[in-house]
Amino acid sequence: MFRLFLTACLFVFCGIQLCAQDSSDAFIIQKILKRYTDTYGDLREANKLTAVTFQGVQIQDGIEYPFLVRKKRPSSIRYRLEKGEVTFVTGYNGEDGWLQTSNGEETFVESLSGDQLKAIKREARFEGPLCRHLEKPENRITLSGHSWVGGRESYVLEITEAESVLSRYFLDVRNSHVLQVDQLNEEGVAEFQTIYRDYRDVKGYPFAHEIENRIGGETVSIVRIDSILVNPGVLSFYFEMPQS
Repeated sequence: MFRLFLTACLFVFCGIQLCAQDSSDAFIIQKILKRYTDTYGDLREANKLTAVTFQGVQIQDGIEYPFLVRKKRPSSIRYRLEKGEVTFVTGYNGEDGWLQTSNGEETFVESLSGDQLKAIKREARFEGPLCRHLEKPENRITLSGHSWVGGRESYVLEITEAESVLSRYFLDVRNSHVLQVDQLNEEGVAEFQTIYRDYRDVKGYPFAHEIENRIGGETVSIVRIDSILVNPGVLSFYFEMPQS
């Protein structure tokens, strides 16, 4: 089936549970996250962001495919991608995931399960694992050091989530923007990488407008976002599975 390569731009707005190696690391992480929170205003301002629409093109093998993504707090997503005469629409309403494939007058709708459901469920999260740390005591965060992403120095934070999802976040030391996120396997090797570039403010919130996705170190797609709407009117039924 169609593989969803667009990774959401909206990651974290505040807070982190500390599992630092020592007190100095804990202090550094607190400082990093304080600057990070300040970048987005504060928790109250972050809470005002309840829905977002992204529109642009996804580039694979040199071909551009138009896409439209709608997300709504806390965990709903609807993603449409056009590939020639075929249109793929996939969605998640907080409980159920689905895929609709349209080719001419033919339309097929199927429920998602297994790894496909896990993938879209993760994609649908409006807030990432660094947000609301007091509500997520099961997550563990460690400071892994420094690195460089696209010529920018970054702090590296490693995260273990409750469902044993391992990831590594690279935050710009200057403004705390997320520059890269690695999804790690059980050996700690990055299998899937997402690189964020071209941050711009939209209604006071910073969004990356170019996203590169890599698998095994090879680029599989580049996403270029042309427009972002903050808090558009999106009703919940929009994310429900359509009729066949």
